Amino acid sequence: MQKVIVARALAQESKVMLLDEPTAHLDINHQIEIMELIKKLNRERGITFLVVLHDLNLAAQYCRRLILLNEGRLIDDGSPRKVLTRANIRETYKIDVIVKEHPLTSSLYIIPYREMVDSTRRSGKRVHVICGGGSGSKLMRMLAERMYIVTAGVLNVLDSDYEVAETLNIEVVEEAPFSEITDESLKRNLKLIKKSDVVVLSNLWIGSGNIKNLEAALTAIEYGKPVILIELTPIEKRNFMGTESLTLYKEIRDRSDSNEE
Repeated sequence: MQKVIVARALAQESKVMLLDEPTAHLDINHQIEIMELIKKLNRERGITFLVVLHDLNLAAQYCRRLILLNEGRLIDDGSPRKVLTRANIRETYKIDVIVKEHPLTSSLYIIPYREMVDSTRRSGKRVHVICGGGSGSKLMRMLAERMYIVTAGVLNVLDSDYEVAETLNIEVVEEAPFSEITDESLKRNLKLIKKSDVVVLSNLWIGSGNIKNLEAALTAIEYGKPVILIELTPIEKRNFMGTESLTLYKEIRDRSDSNEE
C-alpha cells in the first residue's frame, strides 16, 4: 500500500514533489527500491524532491542537501557531511553516535552508540587512561558509565581508541595519524596526568610510535599518582622496541599497582 501511494504521487510528474516518510513501514529492500527510484527521477527527469526522513543513513546516502530540524528549530542546513555531525545528532536526538564513511559508497553512515553520559552526574574522581590500538575502549566506556571523569592520551587520530574517546566525550591528547608522539603531545599528556587521581596503563602494544606513553606512565609514578597496569598479554609479546621499552615497562610494573584481572 505504501508503494502504491508513492507510485500515485510519482505518476503526477510534478516538477517539485514533497514526500512525507516515503520509506515508512517498508522492509529494507523496498526502502532502497523507493529511494533508488527517487534518485533516478531526480537525475533523468529533473524532478526536485523534498523528502521527510527519520532514517539518517538513508538521508546520508541519497540526499544532496539536508535540513536538520528539532522541534521546529533549524539545527543545520547543507551537505550530509556538514549536517550529520556527532555534535548535531547529539543535540537533536540526545544520543551518542559514531559517524563514519562507508568504504564502498563513500557516503556517511551513523551508528547509534548509547545515551549520553550526563557530565553533571560524574564523580569528582579523575582517571587518565594510557592506551592505544583498541586496548582502552572497553575500559573507557566502563569508567564513563560509572561516572568517573575520564581522560586519555596520547592517541593517534585514526586509532580506534581515539574514536571511542571522541564518542564518549572524553578529553584526549591527540597525535597525527601514523606519527610518533611528539614532545609537545607528551607535555599535554603529562598535564592531564597531573590533574588525575589514578592512571591506568592498558594492555597496549609498544612500538616506536608510542614509547613516550611508557615514559608518561613512569612520570606519573614520580608525580605520586597510583598507576594500575592491565597486563592481559605478557609484555614480551606486545613489545617491538627491544630492551629499551622492556626495561621501562618493568620499572613501571615494579613501582605500580599492577592488575592482571
